[in-house]
This record gives sequence, C-alpha cells and structure tokens, in this order.
Amino acid sequence: MSWTPPRPTPGLLSILAAVWGHGRVTARELDPHAVAAARANVEHNALGDRIAVQQADVLTAPLPAGDPALANIE
Repeated sequence: MSWTPPRPTPGLLSILAAVWGHGRVTARELDPHAVAAARANVEHNALGDRIAVQQADVLTAPLPAGDPALANIE
C-alpha cells in the first residue's frame, strides 16, 4: 500500500498505525483545529474507512473498544 506523507502532524500516528496494518484506528485530539487537520490528513491518504477521528480528552473520555495505545507528541 502506498501513502502520501500527511501535511501537518495531527493524525500522523493513526495514519501510520492504519498503514502498518493495525486494523480500525480511533484518533483523538483535544484541539478542534487539530481534529480538522487530522480528518483532512486521513481523507488525503484515503484512510477514512479505517480511521475515526474524534475530538476528546484522552484523560477523561472513555476508551474505545479494543487494545488501546496512547501517544502524545509535542
């Protein structure tokens, strides 16, 4: 599978996880601008059927079903 590197960083880890075969991925961002950028990057890489982008605080929102993996890159 080929892919185009995402433009800004939001959604990068979810895109990589999906490209590397981790099935369905839920990406969460707190900032609404980061959510919009992550969704744009996911669509730009034609991964909308494999990645769900949500606006949520990962410290307080319930985790989605599955094996969770959390990362924060600043």
